[in-house]
Amino acid sequence: MTTIAGAVKFERYVGGTGKYALLKNRQLRTLGGEQYAAAMDAIETLQNLGLVDFGEEGTDREFFVMRLKDAYAAEPLAAYASNAWRDGEKTYGDEVMGLALRAGGNSPHRQKPD
Repeated sequence: MTTIAGAVKFERYVGGTGKYALLKNRQLRTLGGEQYAAAMDAIETLQNLGLVDFGEEGTDREFFVMRLKDAYAAEPLAAYASNAWRDGEKTYGDEVMGLALRAGGNSPHRQKPD
């Protein structure tokens, strides 16, 4: 495995709020009239400020999101932690493993992904 230069920082919260936020696109599409227009205006503003990333497939911004309550989340998070450890990122791996230990079958909110 190739080691990437520099220590990886585990940063889930910035200034008391989450580092990232999820935009619920399916729920957005259920809004009607003025609510939908207001939401789309807000999203457009955030896009224009460079604050929204839709993770377009095939780009360097592509992503896959898992919630800890996802029934299948524990194993991929544990594998991610293991790879971080193998790359010499002990603290980062430990923090990700902490998430894995609270995910999937260990989550009180466990459910199959939607």
